[in-house]
Amino acid sequence: MFSISGNVFNDINKNRIKDSTNGVAETNITSGIAITATVGNFNVNSASGTYSINNLLSGTYTVSYISPLPIGYILIYPLNGPPPQHNITVGPNCNQTVNLILSSTCSNGNIENANFAISNSIPWMQGYGFNMRLDEGFEDKIPTNPIYPPYASVLDQLNAF
Repeated sequence: MFSISGNVFNDINKNRIKDSTNGVAETNITSGIAITATVGNFNVNSASGTYSINNLLSGTYTVSYISPLPIGYILIYPLNGPPPQHNITVGPNCNQTVNLILSSTCSNGNIENANFAISNSIPWMQGYGFNMRLDEGFEDKIPTNPIYPPYASVLDQLNAF
């Protein structure tokens, strides 16, 4: 018998992979997640943002994220559906899944990290008459200067001259 497991996580950098952004770990969504699949014994732990489906025979299954997105979040991955879903093969051919789902792994016929990525980070910011894209976080750090705090505005430094 085989299993499928994964997370629903806040993809801050929107790269569809659960990793970290500038040293800040991308954490699981810990309330209100709902997952469904075509068969199997489900264990959805909404409090930890994880799910697992156990006692599966070798074959292909559809796993869907069916809960509404939390307020202020957008779907990042997968972008199919509705509802967003993964078609997952478990058993001897589980490598087919690894090639389709980012960051998933096949271990002894089981699929791990079949993740769903959502995000509440805002990709665009407007300021002083121009637009700036914020993909990997933003640090408005100016060179060391005792009259300005380490994260003062660039505008503060320009006005000093």
